[in-house]
Parts: sequence; C-alpha cells; structure tokens
Amino acid sequence: MKKQNILAHSGAPTRRAGLLAATLLLALGSGGAQAGLITLSGAGLLGQAGVVQPNGNWTVAGSSIQHALNNGGNLVLLRWDNVFGANLFSGGGEVKVRLDMTSLSGDQDPMIALADSSQLIGAGAFDQVHAFTGTGSHNGSTFTYDLQTGSGPNVALNNFILEGVFTIAASGQTTVRSNVTQGANNATLVESDSVSFDLSQPLSLLFLGQSSSESYQINSITLEGDMIGAAVPEPATALLLSLGGLLGLTRRRAA
Repeated sequence: MKKQNILAHSGAPTRRAGLLAATLLLALGSGGAQAGLITLSGAGLLGQAGVVQPNGNWTVAGSSIQHALNNGGNLVLLRWDNVFGANLFSGGGEVKVRLDMTSLSGDQDPMIALADSSQLIGAGAFDQVHAFTGTGSHNGSTFTYDLQTGSGPNVALNNFILEGVFTIAASGQTTVRSNVTQGANNATLVESDSVSFDLSQPLSLLFLGQSSSESYQINSITLEGDMIGAAVPEPATALLLSLGGLLGLTRRRAA
C-alpha cells in the first residue's frame, strides 16, 4: 500500500511539470521578448514601469496612445526613466529605437533621445520626410539642443517610422543616426557631434516635442540591440522566470 501511495503521488509532480512546460511554450509562442528585440504597442509603452508624462496627457486609443497639442515648445512629452541600467553599456554597444507613428496635426517635429540625468542626443523628423539630429541638455521636463538638419523627400508626414540608432563607446561617447521612413520615401542623417555619458549611471529614453502646434500618435516602439534583453524584461520574460522557479520547486517536492 505504501508503494502504491508513492506511485500515486509521484504522478502529480510529473503532471504539474507538463502543465508548466505547456504554459511556457504558449508564452514563448505568443511573441514578446526575443534575444535583443522588444516590441511594445503604444498602450504597452505607457504601462511600463518608469514611464512618466512630464507635460500634457497621453490617452489610450486602441493599442496606440495619442497626445493633444502641447502647452509650449521644447517639451519632454514622454520619459522612460532608467530603461538602460547602470554599467549596462560599460563595454560599449549599439541600440536602435524605432517608433511607428501617425501625424495628428500639420506641424510634426518629433524626436527620440537617449539621455543621462542632464545630457541628451536624439534623432528626429521634420514636417516632411526630413531627418534631423541634435545634442543638448534637459531637466526632465524641457530641453535645449543644437540642431543638425539633413535633407529628404518633400512628402508630408502621415504614417511614418522614426528610428534612432545610438552607438555607444566604452568611454561613454555616443553618436546617433536618424532614419525617417514613410512608404518608399526615406531620409537618413548621422550626427556629427556626440555626447559623453557617464555609463556608471542609468540612461533614459525621452520623446520630445518642439512646438505647441504638434500632436502625435505612437502606435508601437521597438528596441533592438545586444543589451536589450537585459534592459527591459517583457511580461513573457517575467513569466519565463516565474515558471522556471515553479518548475524547480516542483522537482524539489518530487524528490
């Protein structure tokens, strides 16, 4: 009888392990985090820890988020604090930040910037498919920068992709390449200046608006780079860690 009881109970951990494995496969198959790549909807971005709205108010519209007209110029409209942890880029690296956006007004000068506590470097787009870059400073709510403009097709922005490719040296010196794409139209500009970040401190992402007549919709954001998986855990990643712990606990109980 004792042997039968042991056999009866030994099947339960096996079934639990199988259920965990099936749940794990479902989580991985549902998308989310991959090695070096994370994509969030606009609404998903707004729900991330560390995301704050220094100026104005973003509202959820389906899976996107929308921002009404600004109350002033050179404002930080969205800030994702400490998205890259201290010393994460101590050996250098590259990160791409890609925004899928929709124009909601006639004036469009959006910019995505990488920043420490006071400095920033960013990539942006003008009203047409024109790329621009900038280096400067910020206080978390407003910013100033020196603008470098490029050229591009004379096509008004509608649904477009804004991408900043940030190259970070081990010394902290950082440059950016701006890519603006709308359909078959595109423009690229490489920043000739650089900033020198203190990589022992965390870095943040800033979404910037230049004037009071701008209004934006963010449909999605993608972060790509070798360090991204370590920087921003997706829900699927968190579930993976939780399931790993549960599986280990189940095996210990079975033993």
